[in-house]
Amino acid sequence: METLASLFLVRALATAGVVVGVTLLVARLGPRVGGIVVGLPIVVGPGIFFLLRQEGPDFVAGGLVPALHALTGSIVFALVYGRLALRLGAWTCLGLAVAAWVATVALLGLLPPSFPLALAAFLAITLAAAAIGDPPGLTAETPTAARRPLDLLLRGLAAGLAVGLVGLLAPRVGPALSGTLLAFPVAMTVLSITLHQRYGGASAARVMGTLRVSMTSIAAFLLALALLLPRVPPQAAFWLAVLAALLPTSLMMLLHRQKRRRTADGR
Repeated sequence: METLASLFLVRALATAGVVVGVTLLVARLGPRVGGIVVGLPIVVGPGIFFLLRQEGPDFVAGGLVPALHALTGSIVFALVYGRLALRLGAWTCLGLAVAAWVATVALLGLLPPSFPLALAAFLAITLAAAAIGDPPGLTAETPTAARRPLDLLLRGLAAGLAVGLVGLLAPRVGPALSGTLLAFPVAMTVLSITLHQRYGGASAARVMGTLRVSMTSIAAFLLALALLLPRVPPQAAFWLAVLAALLPTSLMMLLHRQKRRRTADGR
C-alpha cells in the first residue's frame, strides 16, 4: 500500500510540475524549449520506477511494446493538435487529437508484439510527422499573456491527479494495458489546453511541433529498458535508461541554442 501511495504521489506531483513548469518556461524561453523539456520521461519514468519495485522487471518488460505504441500515438496526437491549433478552438483540437491517438494505438495493437517492429513504427511516424512540419502561417515565437497563477496551479493539479490515478490502476490490469496507460499523454492533453487558452494557438502549435521530435527521448528511455532489463539489475537498468533519455534532449537543446545564436548573429 505504501508503494502504491508513493506511485500515486510521485506521478501526480511530477505531472503537475511538468504542466506548471513548462507553461512558465514557455512564457520565459519560448515554446520550442518547453517542447524539448516535455519530451523527457518525467511522467513515464516515475511510473516505471515504482512498477519495477512493485511488480518486477518481467512485468515492466511486458508493457514496453504497448508503451511504445502509446508513445507513437502521442506523436500523432501532437501532429493533429499542432496542425489544427491555428484554426480551431482548444477543446475541438483536443478531441480530434485524442481520437487520433486512440486510432493509432488501436492500429498498432494489431501488429505482432515485437519491440523492434514497434520501434520501426515509431521512427517511421516520427519522420513523417517531422516532414509534415508546422502549419502554414505559424509565428509568435515567445508569447505574452496575463498571469493567472491559481488557474495554472489548478490545471497542473488536475493533470497530476489523473496521472496518479492511472498509476494506481496500472498494476491491476496487467503489463500490456499498464504500458499503454503509463504512456497515455495525460500531461500533453492538459498542457495543450493550458498553452492554447493562456497564450493562443500559435504557442500550443509550436510546443506540439517540437514534441513530435523531442519524444525520441522517451523512446530512447524505453529502448534502453528493453535492452538492459534482461541483462542487468532492474535499478541499474532504470538509471542507465534515464541517461539514454538525456542524450537526445541534450542534443536538441544544443541545436536549438545554436540556431538561436545564428539568428541573433544574422540580425
